[in-house]
Amino acid sequence: MLDGSTESTLEAPGTNRDPDHLPRALEHAIQNARRALRAEQREDGSWESPTDLGPVGPAMQWIVERQFDVLSNDDAAEAARYLLSRQRPDGSFPAYPGAKQGCPSATALCRAGLIACGQKPRHPALRRAMAFVDAHGGHAAITAGFCARGDVTAFYLLAMDQVDASFLPALPPGLSLTPFDRLVDRRVHAGNIMVMLVLCAIVNRYARPAPKGLLGLAARAAENLRIRNYLFEWQNPAGDWNGQAIISWLMLLGLSATGLGKSDPRIARACSWLRSLRRADPDGLTVDAMRTDVWSTAWSMLALQAAGEAPDSEPLLGAQRHLLAAQCKRPMPRVNQRKADAARTGGWPFQRGNETMPDTDDTGVVLAALATVNGRRSTRELFQASDAALRWLRDMQNPDGGFAAYVWNLPPKPPGPMYLVDIPLVLDSPAKALAFLLDPPAEFSDPAAEGITGRVLWGFGCNGVERDDPAVCRAIDFLRAQQCDNGAWWGRWMTCYLAETATTLLGLSAVGEDMRAPYVQRAVQFLALHQNSDGGFGELAEAYRDPASAGCGPSMPPVTGFVLLGLLATGTAPRAVIDRAARYLVGSQKDGRWSNVGFLHTVNPPDSFYSYDIIALALPLLALSHYRELVHTSSLDQ
Repeated sequence: MLDGSTESTLEAPGTNRDPDHLPRALEHAIQNARRALRAEQREDGSWESPTDLGPVGPAMQWIVERQFDVLSNDDAAEAARYLLSRQRPDGSFPAYPGAKQGCPSATALCRAGLIACGQKPRHPALRRAMAFVDAHGGHAAITAGFCARGDVTAFYLLAMDQVDASFLPALPPGLSLTPFDRLVDRRVHAGNIMVMLVLCAIVNRYARPAPKGLLGLAARAAENLRIRNYLFEWQNPAGDWNGQAIISWLMLLGLSATGLGKSDPRIARACSWLRSLRRADPDGLTVDAMRTDVWSTAWSMLALQAAGEAPDSEPLLGAQRHLLAAQCKRPMPRVNQRKADAARTGGWPFQRGNETMPDTDDTGVVLAALATVNGRRSTRELFQASDAALRWLRDMQNPDGGFAAYVWNLPPKPPGPMYLVDIPLVLDSPAKALAFLLDPPAEFSDPAAEGITGRVLWGFGCNGVERDDPAVCRAIDFLRAQQCDNGAWWGRWMTCYLAETATTLLGLSAVGEDMRAPYVQRAVQFLALHQNSDGGFGELAEAYRDPASAGCGPSMPPVTGFVLLGLLATGTAPRAVIDRAARYLVGSQKDGRWSNVGFLHTVNPPDSFYSYDIIALALPLLALSHYRELVHTSSLDQ
């Protein structure tokens, strides 16, 4: 409606005879979204919205808080109310937001979370949950998931005395004293070592008798000290690990198993950070999965600028100040960048304060945002920040030409998708454990990935790095080698093919690649072929397990925003596809906003995902604003 209301609708193509209808509806949608996005900006200049991991997130939080005795009775009652509201009629709980079916491991975990909140096993809801778990193999099937695919749900059940320790591998005493960090630092992400040390702590706590005699006590104390020292090495000043709750919860379970309590100042700092994740909801008390302020601010900054916000306006200046302040000044851990002369500062993390884990993905997007918004206007601070980031990115490029998220030069992934089958953990002997760490599957590592590489190219291109640059040439070779047979690029960090293919096209265009090249056109064709009848695009998490469902799903505004942005960047996409995508976005806007409709970012695919709403506002606005330029140019040409 174009009568001054904030709701914008648009008829299907060809049903309105007013030639100005689309431009007017488009402008109406852009300005409504622009106002909505400005209203979401926080006082520090950033954007962020609650992140939802599904009910498994709060369940893990309450179990960890119970371990450290920091969950009050009043909070526990509200926490239980929230979890109970998420139970499905069959007694199950979903593994992630929007999951079609309940999941046995998620149900067992949520049941344990309710027990942590003070609910009794005889509570009708807990009895229904246990009946669902029993119908799917019982707790034995859940604990078997640890060795079958690395599912750590059993650790949380063990902490709540819901299972016994028989599922734990028979690790040899003293394994935690092995200098894994020196033996395998060229093969695995440090996170693998951290999880191995958490496992050692849990085995010592639950599967071994208490040590006897002075020698036994000294040996156990040495193991605990080694585990604590390594895990705390990676703790951020705010108390978290990698800015993510799911990693922090696991680290805290391990530290609890070593005997640390809330009186330890490092644990107290972690518990304070956990408390900052709490969020009141109409259904009770829940928690956020993580902070997203760097990623969210970069995309929101781009969207506002494209919508017409002046570069020197306070919203954009405030966003720039926040991003510049979030750039990592503390040298990254040497294990993540082992080249002697490499730059170790200059990257951006997913969230401000995550100094241990700057990542190439965020750095590429932030570079694109800062350069796009400022154009040729550059302050000394901005130039220095961008120059440092470009140097850091160049040093993070792997020999295969691609970019991993966090770690330089770990073993590469094979072309195409990962996570198609379960990868068993074989840890029943020191030799097998070491062999696994020395040569882990790519799924357990941090190999260069397609979408990340595309977004790094975007950051390069926006900062004047062009097609003939050697780093760009190597990255394009990597992308060509990784392209799937259907023309898409698989994605590790966003679900799953559509969004990652679109942002890869954005990066290729930014560095000046020939967008009529056959491999580029295959990607364009993949996107075009997966447009829904309503003009939108969408994709479900099931695509991680089933590549045949790549690109398939109900229309989702953020995914459609990504795809429209990528198609516009090519300059070669069919105009009809572009117009229909824009019409879908205009028509699906309500009150100046769009819904996520199930779009998911990933933690650990194929089972762990989260959603958040800012991306569903920023991406459609960014795409429609660029589409407006196409409409304007077309009208001038006529």
